[in-house]
Amino acid sequence: MESKNSSASLAITSDSSLQKLLTVASSLVLCGCIVAMVTKVVFFKVFPKIWKCCLLSQDVACFLLSIGLLLVACNLGGARGSTCKAGGFFVVFGFLDFLSSIAITGIALLIIQNPTKMSQLSTFRWRLYISFLIPQKILTTILAAIPVSSLEYFDTDSPYTLACFPVRQEGKRGAAFGAILIFILWGVMVVAVVPSVILAVRYWAGSGTRVHASTPSLWQTQK
Repeated sequence: MESKNSSASLAITSDSSLQKLLTVASSLVLCGCIVAMVTKVVFFKVFPKIWKCCLLSQDVACFLLSIGLLLVACNLGGARGSTCKAGGFFVVFGFLDFLSSIAITGIALLIIQNPTKMSQLSTFRWRLYISFLIPQKILTTILAAIPVSSLEYFDTDSPYTLACFPVRQEGKRGAAFGAILIFILWGVMVVAVVPSVILAVRYWAGSGTRVHASTPSLWQTQK
């Protein structure tokens, strides 16, 4: 009996420490995201349009992810179940949106606004960028909302294995969707990494193509 009581008290202490750590870390990230977004909005002319849009999108994703983590911390502190559902939504949306924003940044620099070519690729085309952005936002919202919805396929009453992260273990209701979600996360991560590697090799490996070379960059002449 004494060992059970000590184990329970240890678990409560662990949850309390995790809640404090998660609250502090999420609050710092949240403040950092706000500062980053304000900086990009205020200093409009400093950033090329493509960089500003892509980086601002990443900042918004981090902002939403930090909100989700704060809600998870509130749930660890004893908040209602609806707080956990909201936290799960924002965590999944923010994480997927952040990875997708990195992928769109790489794709945009490869085929939408090339920083080293004096051609159509050196100008920012809003329609093409939005054609990538809007479907990504819609799909991400759907993927984040489905597991916390009231569909009978999902078990939203039982506690999650990982706090508020809407993924079930194998054999439980909604486990298949969790596997699909993890697969999509890995797929988006690969799509985010590959263009980044290509850009690093193309623009930084060669002395004549580096965007940070001593010669004037096309970034400085774009409108």
